[in-house]
Amino acid sequence: MTDFDPTRPFETVALASVDGVSEPTLRDALAAVQTAMEPLAVADIVFEYRRTFEPDPLVTRHGDAYYLAVPPQVWPEFAGVLEFAEPVVGACRTVHADCFHAVADDPSDGREPLVLVE
Repeated sequence: MTDFDPTRPFETVALASVDGVSEPTLRDALAAVQTAMEPLAVADIVFEYRRTFEPDPLVTRHGDAYYLAVPPQVWPEFAGVLEFAEPVVGACRTVHADCFHAVADDPSDGREPLVLVE
C-alpha cells in the first residue's frame, strides 16, 4: 500500500507560485484541504454533496480522485474552517480549476471546481 499523498492529482498541473503564494505554501494548503476531509471520509462527503446540491456536483471520478463542480459557497466554507488568507484560497481555487479542467469541461453554471482525493 502506498502512502496517502493528498496533492497527487495536482501533479498533473504545474505547481509553482500562484497569485503571489509560494509553492511550499500552496502545497501545504492543497494538502490541508484534502486532509480536512480525511476524518469525514471523502466518499461520504461526495455522497452528501450529491444529495444536497442540484445539479449533481460529481462530474467525473478517476481512480481515487473525485472531480466536483460545487456551488460558490463551498470554497469560503473551506477557507473559514482552515483559516486560509484570501490569496491562499485564490491560489487553491486556481490549482483545483486547472486540475479539474485537465479532465473535464468548465462548469458553465456558476459552480466551481473542487477535486477531492479519497
